[in-house]
Amino acid sequence: MKNALIGTYGNVVRNHTLQMAAALAYYFVLSLFPALIFLSAVVAYLPVPDLFNQALAARGASSGFPASRAT
Repeated sequence: MKNALIGTYGNVVRNHTLQMAAALAYYFVLSLFPALIFLSAVVAYLPVPDLFNQALAARGASSGFPASRAT
């Protein structure tokens, strides 16, 4: 067990595993917002009628504003 841990630590240091993981996380976060913009543009061309209102209904909101009170 001790030799396995020492070998694993040596491989992590030798192969720069932590630096690669940090770079991968950085580029994932950096590419997330352009991917969301692209997906929203693609969804606009889907042949689903009234998709926006269906998404709002699934979320539990009928509109973006709270219900008004009659006083």
